[in-house]
Amino acid sequence: DHGRDVLEKTLLRSFVEKVIGRIARRFGQEFAEKAVARIVPVFSSAVGAVLNYYFVRAWGRRAIAHFHQRHLEERSRRVAAMELRATESANPVPALPAPRT
Repeated sequence: DHGRDVLEKTLLRSFVEKVIGRIARRFGQEFAEKAVARIVPVFSSAVGAVLNYYFVRAWGRRAIAHFHQRHLEERSRRVAAMELRATESANPVPALPAPRT
C-alpha cells in the first residue's frame, strides 16, 4: 500500500511537473512574443527620433551657413554700391559740351 502511494505520488508529481512545464513554456513563449510585439514600435520610434534629430540638426547648420553667406554677399554688394556713389559725388562726370551748329 505504501509503495503504491509513493509510486502514484512520484508519477503524479512527474506528470504534473511536465504539464506545468509545458504550460509555462507555452505561456512564456506567448508572453515573449507579445512583449517583443510591444517593444518593436517603441524601439523603432526611438531610432526614428534619433535619426530625425541628427537630420534636422545637419540641415539647420546648412541653412545657417547658407544664409550667413547670403548676408555677407549682400553686405559686400551694398558697401560696393555706397563706395561707388561716394566716388561719383566726389568726382562728378563733366557734362559734354553742346554740339556746334
